Amino acid sequence: MGAGWLVIGTAGTVAQVVTGLLAGGLGVGFVVPNLNLLLAEAADPARRGRVLSGLVTGIFLGQFLSPLVVQPLVQGIGIAEAFTWTGIALGAGAALAALLSNRNNGKETR
Repeated sequence: MGAGWLVIGTAGTVAQVVTGLLAGGLGVGFVVPNLNLLLAEAADPARRGRVLSGLVTGIFLGQFLSPLVVQPLVQGIGIAEAFTWTGIALGAGAALAALLSNRNNGKETR
């Protein structure tokens, strides 16, 4: 997702924007089902429905609130830079999650 947003933020042509949208969409396509699986496996069976409905609620709230939250950033630095910085933030978050995941996987092995 972060790579897609970076491509959009630095795009100079419509084709580059479309490429970034495809990459970002592919990222979302991987993230959502994997989050669903991770939460379903981690949740107690009696609470699984509530946990997964919380995921769906979070996704839709994010879609609703993101324009409101990002608008001040867009007004301050511009839309291209907003995409660039959110792409950097997503990439950094993914790297941190991967680091923490690898560290936790090492501790679980006994």
